[in-house]
Amino acid sequence: MNASIRELCDLTVSALQNKPYVHSFSHPETLFMTARENGLSGLVYRGIPAGSLDEANQKKFKADWLRYQAKDIAQRAAVEELDIACEEAGLDHLYLKGVLVKDCYPEPYMRSMGDIDVLFRSEDMEKVHEMFEKMLGYQHHADSEAHDIFLKDRDLIVEAHRSIDVESNEERWLLFADPWKHANQEKGHRYVFEPEYFLMHLLRHLAKHLLSSGIGLRSVLDIGLYLEKNIERLYDKKLDEMLKMTNLELFFGNILVLNQILFELDSMPEWSKQGNADPEFIDELVGYISSSGIHGTAQGFNPQAVGMTKIAMKQGTARRGRLTYLFRVVFPSRKVLRQQYPYLKKCAFLLPIAWIQRWWKKLFRQSKRTMHLIRNLNVTNNTIKSHATLFSKLGL
Repeated sequence: MNASIRELCDLTVSALQNKPYVHSFSHPETLFMTARENGLSGLVYRGIPAGSLDEANQKKFKADWLRYQAKDIAQRAAVEELDIACEEAGLDHLYLKGVLVKDCYPEPYMRSMGDIDVLFRSEDMEKVHEMFEKMLGYQHHADSEAHDIFLKDRDLIVEAHRSIDVESNEERWLLFADPWKHANQEKGHRYVFEPEYFLMHLLRHLAKHLLSSGIGLRSVLDIGLYLEKNIERLYDKKLDEMLKMTNLELFFGNILVLNQILFELDSMPEWSKQGNADPEFIDELVGYISSSGIHGTAQGFNPQAVGMTKIAMKQGTARRGRLTYLFRVVFPSRKVLRQQYPYLKKCAFLLPIAWIQRWWKKLFRQSKRTMHLIRNLNVTNNTIKSHATLFSKLGL
C-alpha cells in the first residue's frame, strides 16, 4: 500500500480515537492533498501532534479543520430551520446520507458534507418549492430526474429528492423504488429509515458512485462508523434478504474488509468473511478509491473511463462500451438535456436543436473545459478492461 495512504489511514484512526499520531510523516504535501481529496483533511487535524509537520502544511490542515467546523455549524442550523419549516408546511421529510452519518463520528464536524440531502414525497414537490423559495429564502438552482437543487448564502446547498434511485426500475434495484415503505416516523413530519434500509442506501450510493465517478476513503469509513454505532439495531435476517435482493453481498463483504484493514473497524467479522482480503487486490482497490477522491474529483483522475467501463460491463466488450459512451456524450438523450433546455419537456422533436445549442456552447463558451473532456475521452480498451476486472472482484 502507498506510504501516504497508510499514514493517512493510521492518522484517521488516531484522530477518531482522539490520540496523537506517534509516527513521522514521509511526504507532508502528498499527505495533505490525499487527505483533502478523500474528505479527511479536517477530520485528521486533531490527531496531528504540534511540531510534527512543517509550518506550511500544519496551517493547511488547521485551515481545513476550521472550515469543517464552520460549515458544520451552518448546515446543522439549516437542518433545524428546515425541520421547523416542514412542520409548518405539513411536509413529510427524511434526511439521507451525511446528515445522519455525521452523528456516527466522534464529533459531527469530522464528517464533511457538500450539501444537505433530504427526501420528500414525490406528490409534495410543488409545496416543497414553495417552502424553500418563499418560506426559507432559497434560490431554485436546477432540477434533475431524482432531485431539485436549492441554494442559499453561496455555500448552503440542499438537494430535495423525490426519489433515491433513478435506476430503481431495474430488477436489481427494486428495493429502492418505494423508500417510504421503509421509513418510520421520528418526530412530527420528520422520518427516518429502518437501520437495515439506511445501510443499504449507503451501500447503493457507494456502488452507484464507483460506477460513475468515485467515492474516496471517507465513504468507506462512513460504513464502518455507521455499523459501529448501529450494530445492535440491525436485524441480520432482514439485512441478508436485502443484500441478496440487490446482489451486494460480495460488495458489502469487501467494504467490511477495507474497514478492518484501513480503519481498525470490525463490527461484523462473520460477514466480512464474504469479502476478499487478498493483499494484491486490497492494494489495487485502495489505490483506485484513494486516487479517485470524493465523487471522482481527485487531481488526475478520469471519470470518463469509469463511465465507459460501466457501459462495457453491460454490453460485454470494452470497444462497444467506449463507442456507446462517446455517442452519448455527443448526442445526449432528451432525458439528459430536458432540464438544461426546458422546451424539450413539451417538444421532443426539438432535440436536434438542443444538440446544436449544446455543441455551440461547448465549443465557443466552454472551450477549455471541452478540450479537457476530449483529452479524457481518449481511454484505451485495456484501461476499461482493467477497471471492469476490479469492479467485478469488488462485487459490482
